[in-house]
Amino acid sequence: MESGSLSSQDFAEYASKDVVPYLHVTSRIPGNTTDAIFRNYGGTGFPTLLFLDADGGKLAKVAGADRSVEGFKKTEEQIAELLELRTAAAKGDKGADVDLLLMELERGLLSFELAKEKRGSLVTPKKSNAEFEDKVARIDGHLFEFEITTLVRSAGPATEKRKQVAATLYEMAKNGRFPAKFNYSFWTPVMEEAKSQGDATIFEKGLNAFREQYGDHPRFESRFKKMEADLQALQSGSGATAQVEVPKSQAVVLAVTGMR
Repeated sequence: MESGSLSSQDFAEYASKDVVPYLHVTSRIPGNTTDAIFRNYGGTGFPTLLFLDADGGKLAKVAGADRSVEGFKKTEEQIAELLELRTAAAKGDKGADVDLLLMELERGLLSFELAKEKRGSLVTPKKSNAEFEDKVARIDGHLFEFEITTLVRSAGPATEKRKQVAATLYEMAKNGRFPAKFNYSFWTPVMEEAKSQGDATIFEKGLNAFREQYGDHPRFESRFKKMEADLQALQSGSGATAQVEVPKSQAVVLAVTGMR
């Protein structure tokens, strides 16, 4: 991309008047204080393009299909909607706070802690309001998914921390808290913990979730065989699992991070 759209004359003209370009090259240099920028901004691939405000706050992530000057301008229109809604919420316009939080969650603009704080400060209508309740339900769904992601990312490579996170996710499942849609990062550790706890019920829920997501996909055939063998062992109370081999299978900054 750096030899394509970012090197075009159109981008040079656009960047000279509309944004301040900033490039961060992700590295692992000892003592480099900015190496975590990719993770801190929620980067998920290389390269990651973001629009930031003058204080470094995240305004938007550029979609893969919009990595062109026209796409950047389209993203700026989305940012204008966001800033307008933030202004309305700051003035106390009715319903603006819930609309803003929903938008910020859908666009991945908040930390989990800030999102929880904003959820707790939402102004509830005095009368029953189905539209408000629907939006809050959607917000809560996003927050749960966000909580899972935050927990999983906090584990890092440390084995002991990963075990703690798996135990926390397992307790969520035991308490009937499941993601609305399939979440690999949730079900994988939950099933591992369920297996270690001898919990066939939760393990089977996970297997069913995988089945619903992947169906008869040939790449999962051997994995499903192992899962089914593990489930049978749990249901029989033997605790031993069959050995089935599974193959490894406003002032706006346009920031590009994660390039290597």
